[in-house]
Amino acid sequence: MSRLRGRRGNIGRRTQNSQLVQNRRLNRSAEDQLTDNEHLRNQAAIKRANESHDQRNERRRTNALRQRLARQRVADTSRTCEQQSLQVYRVLTRTSLLRLAFEYESNIDYSSHSQIVIAAMNKQCQHYHALKYTGESTGFCCAYRKVILPPLKFTTRTIESTIKWNYISS
Repeated sequence: MSRLRGRRGNIGRRTQNSQLVQNRRLNRSAEDQLTDNEHLRNQAAIKRANESHDQRNERRRTNALRQRLARQRVADTSRTCEQQSLQVYRVLTRTSLLRLAFEYESNIDYSSHSQIVIAAMNKQCQHYHALKYTGESTGFCCAYRKVILPPLKFTTRTIESTIKWNYISS
């Protein structure tokens, strides 16, 4: 039990020993790196020269199996991620967007839909300086000054009577 407790802190990759090795490698000079690499090459050559034909075949078989399993794990995880994203995409594209703005449902995450953009009105019309959306076409709010609106002239009496519902038109 004590052995497991001692290794519990080493679950991640950033152990004290790995930090020491990394710091040692970073502080080595170019000459030290070259000599170490040469030493490792010589050791590998000696080891391979001393192994028999059967040992060599077994080593190659285990290396191939290890690589195949690693590739399969990567392929499986990427395949599941692709399947999940495709499933979400299909669900979102099957939903009807007709009159969606008038039928809001709080349990649907509209921001994750690929065809729905929720943004602020932060662009200004160049003609009337009205706020509009970034993707909105130019002049859409005022039809490129083709619609000329006269200035509204209200008297306080007209506004008061409209607010108090005195007229039929109000």
